[in-house]
Amino acid sequence: MLASGEAALAAGAVAAGCGLLAVVSDAPQAWGSGLLLLKAGSEREAAHLALGASFAGARAAAVLPGPRLPSALEALHLASATETPLVMFALGELSSPLSFDAGPDCPALLLKPLSPLEAFQAAAQAFNLADRWQCPVVVACSAAVLASAAAFKAGDLETPVERGLWADPEPQPGFDRYAETETGISPRAVPCQEGLVFAAPADAGSRLALKRSRKMRLAVEELRTGKLSAEETPCAAPLPVRTPAVAAQPLPPEAYGLPPEPGGAASGSLARALGRLCIQPKDALLVSGPGCPKELLRLRVFRLAAPAGALAAAAGAKLANPNLSVVASLDASREETSLLASARRDADILCLSFGGPSAALLALYGGCRFVARIGPAQDGEDILRRAAAHKGFSFVEFADADSLAAGILFMDQNRPNLPDVDGPACRPLPAPAQRRSLAEAVIREFNPA
Repeated sequence: MLASGEAALAAGAVAAGCGLLAVVSDAPQAWGSGLLLLKAGSEREAAHLALGASFAGARAAAVLPGPRLPSALEALHLASATETPLVMFALGELSSPLSFDAGPDCPALLLKPLSPLEAFQAAAQAFNLADRWQCPVVVACSAAVLASAAAFKAGDLETPVERGLWADPEPQPGFDRYAETETGISPRAVPCQEGLVFAAPADAGSRLALKRSRKMRLAVEELRTGKLSAEETPCAAPLPVRTPAVAAQPLPPEAYGLPPEPGGAASGSLARALGRLCIQPKDALLVSGPGCPKELLRLRVFRLAAPAGALAAAAGAKLANPNLSVVASLDASREETSLLASARRDADILCLSFGGPSAALLALYGGCRFVARIGPAQDGEDILRRAAAHKGFSFVEFADADSLAAGILFMDQNRPNLPDVDGPACRPLPAPAQRRSLAEAVIREFNPA
């Protein structure tokens, strides 16, 4: 079977069990064979879509043009700080100022395949490295390797899968996602896991920075010595399960870490709305961006701080795990491109905006079917409950002026005919023989003749 370097990269991703791939608009359609393909409007959005999906437990990657990789550096640093596995495929030459293999303080591990066979192996190895070391991995493939071709045998398309270290599935009081270990690798957890709720910070801080540096030093040493796993390991990654609403009871604000009469208008209203919908704290994810009020960060739910791509990360997490109730909280006027994309994609997330009124108009322009505004002195519980129950993208603005009209501005319950997606991305890992067959199908897609 003859395959180009680019076909080998795509086949390696599928053989490694990749469930979600975020690409910029000019990436070949064949990259989406056998997995959930998301089209992004920019490199930054693609990187954060993949990051959110990985945070939710899926194997996810972004495909970017090599020269424009600097646009995704914020996502790389966020994945490194939050110890979230993330794979990026950089197609073409990298920009000269970028260097990821300089030492233990680098934001990501870097793999540079020199042939189509190495491209397949590097693509598959990248996911194992990212899961094992809980860090981002960049696979940089030059234009010469992408355009070259090589013959593959059936045995060349087999690759082991290693998902890394995971927390005990039993509830753990006081669970520390970033606990100190000898290797710097902490037990990993994902949303929907009972008793393992944690907050992922955007800034690693001094303690976590030292831990990460120790971990990356060991990872770089492993790469240089070639001491890599060569056997399939039992998959310890959980398949997150949501608590059925029929078996749940309405929850008080205390369930989300707030007092019985919470003082914050946004946090109290959101906690009561989630509670009335019987949404367990383990089944909720709050992705915070610039402009998110500090009071919302008191909620005891899964939290991810994304300073540069909150909406894209929230959409990626929801597409990876539809069981999640995902809330993005930010000044949406700072992420206009992602706001438009989320509204047009109709991602089933709730966006809380704490900025100017222009964001609400932009959400309407993008086709959002639920747009509302909460006034400064208004109790927003009912609006937030209806927004969270809405199927599709919903937008709620917290206004800072009484002069603006409040209430539900627009609501359309008729969901449009959106294209079906082959999801979710969090799904059981196929058997090795099935992954090999999927890889062969990807190569045939690239070479239809």
